[in-house]
Amino acid sequence: MITVLLALSMLAAHLVNLGGFIHIHLPQVDDFIDNPETTSVSQGINGNTPIVLGKLEKTENAYFRLKLRFRLDNAEGFPNLFQTAVFNDGLRMEINGTTAAIVVADSSVKEGYRVIILPNAINIGQWYKLEVVALNGGYVRAFLNEQNVVDVSSTGISMAMSQILVGGGFDKTRMFRGEIDNISLKKGNLSSRVVTVIRNIPNSLHSVLSLISNVGILISILLCLFIKKINGTAGKVTNYFRSLDQIPIAVSASLIFFQILLMLVLPPYRNVAITYFFLFFIGINQYVILTPSFLKERFFYFLFIPFNGLLLLTVLGSYFIGFSIDIKLLVPVLFGVTVLGNLINFKFNREKFILIFSGLKTDFSRALIFFTLFATPLILCLISPVLFSGYSTSPYRIGPDMASYAKMAQYLLDGGTWTEANLRAGEFIGMSPGGINRYSDATMSWPLMYYFRWGLTAFQATVTTITLSKHVFETAFISMAIPYLFLCGLVLFWLKSRMGLGVAAALLGAIAFALNPNTINLWYEGFYGNVFALCFFILILFIFLQIRGMKSFKDRDMIQFILFASTVFAASLLSYGEGVFFVLPPFLVFVFIVDFLLNRSIKWAPYLAILGSACIGLLIVLPCDFIVHWAILTLKQLTQEGGNGYTQPLWALPHEILGYSSIYLEATPDVAGRLLSRSSTKLFAGLIISCIALYSLLLYFRRKGKEENALYLSSILLVALLACLVYYKSPNNNYTYMKMYVFFLPIIFITFWSSLAFAYEKHAVNLFNNMNLFFLFLALPIAINGMVYIFQYKEESTLIENYKIGLHSEIELINFNKVIMYPFSMHSNRTMYPAILPAPWIIPALWDPDHWKDKPYYKNFINYKVYLFIEKRVQSFVRSSAWESYISKSMLHNN
Repeated sequence: MITVLLALSMLAAHLVNLGGFIHIHLPQVDDFIDNPETTSVSQGINGNTPIVLGKLEKTENAYFRLKLRFRLDNAEGFPNLFQTAVFNDGLRMEINGTTAAIVVADSSVKEGYRVIILPNAINIGQWYKLEVVALNGGYVRAFLNEQNVVDVSSTGISMAMSQILVGGGFDKTRMFRGEIDNISLKKGNLSSRVVTVIRNIPNSLHSVLSLISNVGILISILLCLFIKKINGTAGKVTNYFRSLDQIPIAVSASLIFFQILLMLVLPPYRNVAITYFFLFFIGINQYVILTPSFLKERFFYFLFIPFNGLLLLTVLGSYFIGFSIDIKLLVPVLFGVTVLGNLINFKFNREKFILIFSGLKTDFSRALIFFTLFATPLILCLISPVLFSGYSTSPYRIGPDMASYAKMAQYLLDGGTWTEANLRAGEFIGMSPGGINRYSDATMSWPLMYYFRWGLTAFQATVTTITLSKHVFETAFISMAIPYLFLCGLVLFWLKSRMGLGVAAALLGAIAFALNPNTINLWYEGFYGNVFALCFFILILFIFLQIRGMKSFKDRDMIQFILFASTVFAASLLSYGEGVFFVLPPFLVFVFIVDFLLNRSIKWAPYLAILGSACIGLLIVLPCDFIVHWAILTLKQLTQEGGNGYTQPLWALPHEILGYSSIYLEATPDVAGRLLSRSSTKLFAGLIISCIALYSLLLYFRRKGKEENALYLSSILLVALLACLVYYKSPNNNYTYMKMYVFFLPIIFITFWSSLAFAYEKHAVNLFNNMNLFFLFLALPIAINGMVYIFQYKEESTLIENYKIGLHSEIELINFNKVIMYPFSMHSNRTMYPAILPAPWIIPALWDPDHWKDKPYYKNFINYKVYLFIEKRVQSFVRSSAWESYISKSMLHNN
């Protein structure tokens, strides 16, 4: 089974990067050209005279495929590698410095042309292989060194092909200075019938992805039916490693070398590894002192030691923010505290300390095998949207929160403090939370004083520091891999230790949970506060459940439980306090009621322990001057604004919550925030699958007569009840429903996955000769849906360009005191810029002078300097065609 899982994991890790491979190797549309013209040039171009490759008179359904190799020797001016027509009437590739862009005529955009910046830098003296394919009314695709770097679909693409040049552009400043060879051009017009077929097949592959998902499920069925021999062979290999007292040194050395190689080749993976090792280092002392014995199972110290490091970083980092201490000092302080703690532990807790290190040494090789076979492919898969970008960056698609989180962390890294942030209090006198939100949107100046995700901010600032990154944008996305993996590790631990599943079944469950489209969406769309704090929330529930199951315990153990839980509560409060105050209390009340109805008696100890831990956690947080401000703002937000976010594409049914279908399959950026409709067929099929899942849960609750069922049953009932209430109140906005079921998704999934053991015994034992095959069969559809989501996100998301990230350090010498930015020309997502340019903005679409002019904050901006922000694009008849952003100055006078 290990062999099969490794193959599937590696396939999953590389599937998301196969877009370029698919476009290159599938049959092309060349064969359907009515009047094909093929041109090949054997001699090379050395930068003197461009080669003219003819023209195409008819532009309707015009098709263009150009292949060549090139080397740039001089980037002066604005060298064009090729063009199909003069100015911006055709398709061309222009280079500015190390940045290259495809410019194509597109009638669907306001400017009449579209500029597509390539993510890869073009280095002087380096050879590149380029292929560009374009179809009028269809798409533009570009492949650099066989990597898909441009894939844009638009019915407005309307390139002229009146002057096809290679090695130059429409004026002398656009002469290409370098070498070009292996030139091959194919052009012509496609038949209307072929074009109709192509346009009816969405180039974003949404329909194809749905087909892949369904076919994958069928393949998984066949795989499970014929996997017996493979499973037997894998079992022998597994038994071989289990029988070894010590893993051969050659195996361990090979795996270590493989991991080091991955870190050298893939910077995003290296940054994830650096973060893990850092948390592991600072978490050892807390693990020895505070962690309860029931969390110290063999092998799981590789999970709970760095988890303790995350707790320490979250709490201590929040203190740094609250007391306005330079956040850059957090890393050396954590190192100092850890070294001092190690010395103290070694002196006073030597036996425990040595026991931990002895266990780590003994189990390291086996843990390394597990990590390489399972965790590594999973990490590569999850961070694949940035894995092959060529530089450290973060992606964005629909959710704007990633940018605001990055802004807060970068504000602190740039030397800002909580005290300085509070100096802005006068700007917001008399404003409601809704007014603050609207004002912040209009000025893109979301204030730190109203931002209460301190634990997350401290963590992201620390990750930026320890990875030696220049800006938070370089690590914002991959930083979430650590808390996400900790959450998946808790699911694995819960399934194995609490639910009694075997290692293989529990591992399959954890992988399926990790690839659930709902949990991936939470991370990818910028709900970083939820992702970061969800592992704390789930650990609190696990501690509660563990105390419930203990018949007796020593006072010392109970004190340790409470101290550890208090730290988790404090970290949760400092990261996502809404979960502690607005989700946990009603849930525990619900558990209490269900507990009483099921058992006719109540065990008070776990409730009192959790209450006591919460109170101590609150006391830990109080010195930060955090909780009072947060509570006032949050209560006002809920009572005055309702706390709603943007609508999710569908109301998720049970099987969609579990991951057997994705509500995000058709959620493109074009329909963001809109509630989509289901067809009757999809609704009927979904209800059938959901009923099967609910039947499996029913089997579990009927046969698993444990007291802890009150918690599992309460999570399902509470989500169902809230779905009804939210739908009744706002049938067109399911945001609150989504946030609630995501909170309880780990518990619901654990319950469902455990129930499958009873479903297997009752209905599937004759079909599958091995229970693990049954679990594999049910894990594959979820994993396929998750991979489809990742592939879709990678195709539709936008990476923050390297030159934008570099702009932050380039403008450090500019004085932004008493400055407000006006976006005179901005073509990319505006929410990405506040983390780069430290000044308020005037957003024309949101800035209403008639509304703001009587407010104090409007008067504050009178006599401010106005810096015009111009994100330049290639302009017709204009020599200056850089895409980098620049700033010019003017003055806003008091009229």
